[in-house]
Amino acid sequence: MKKPDIVYLGNKLLKKSFPSLRRTTIYLGWNELEPDAFMICAPYNAKTPNTPGTEYYTDVDIIMIDAPLAAIIGGLTHEFSHIEEWVNNRRLWTPTRFRRVETSPKLRGEDEIKTDLRVIAKGLGMGLLEFSRYAENVVAAGLKEAIDEGGIPTEHLEYIIKADGRLPHPFTYRDYINYFGNGDG
Repeated sequence: MKKPDIVYLGNKLLKKSFPSLRRTTIYLGWNELEPDAFMICAPYNAKTPNTPGTEYYTDVDIIMIDAPLAAIIGGLTHEFSHIEEWVNNRRLWTPTRFRRVETSPKLRGEDEIKTDLRVIAKGLGMGLLEFSRYAENVVAAGLKEAIDEGGIPTEHLEYIIKADGRLPHPFTYRDYINYFGNGDG
């Protein structure tokens, strides 16, 4: 199968759904990532890593070359939502906060859920759902390790997206925890 043009897809998605990032440079590419990663993004700043600026990168694992286009776009939407949060709230995202979120499973999980909820609020939840289903199938086939980042589980994504007005809009992190619990049992 021909490798999708990730730069074209990303730029088209950025232009249509992330106008606040129009002055932000995002380097996109295919790469072989860690066994539990399908896509990653981060600030692109060699002098001061994990410091928001105007340049970022998003890498897509080569396993996604054969993924449905909707799943690739859904994953990119999630990654771009992270970047949008960093750009729009630059003062909050200090190197210390990046390290805390990166090293704390609780904070990482909260950040991933908030990112997913921002994607849904933009009306892009179906792509996120396609990405989540694809990732589950790849993990079930033993081709990747399970993603343990604490994002919204597929069955919760399905429920939120198909709620059709039965849930608050936007559905916030607090709403999510009140409705589904925090996963601590």
